[in-house]
Amino acid sequence: WGLAKIFFRGYIGRKRTLGDRAMASDKNLEQAKQQYQAGRAAFERGQYRQSIQYLEIARKHVQQPSSLGGTVQIWLVTAYEAAGERDKALKLCQQLVRHPD
Repeated sequence: WGLAKIFFRGYIGRKRTLGDRAMASDKNLEQAKQQYQAGRAAFERGQYRQSIQYLEIARKHVQQPSSLGGTVQIWLVTAYEAAGERDKALKLCQQLVRHPD
């Protein structure tokens, strides 16, 4: 959780001014939300590799410059780190530093 805590602090409670306008379609948004929720649930059960799978799918269905896109990526960083994939976590953190939301 170490790396992700830094980013969570910046996202939790942050007022969303742009919203999720960048979503490609309602269908993609719904798929992204479902995969994101499944990824969080898997993470909370300690199933980090399964969580990564769900979150990577969610990431493909949501455009990155949106609040949901940022949240999915934050959880993906957390899952990478928990699964021992620190290099992937660090690389994604570097991308998140430039996230607009």
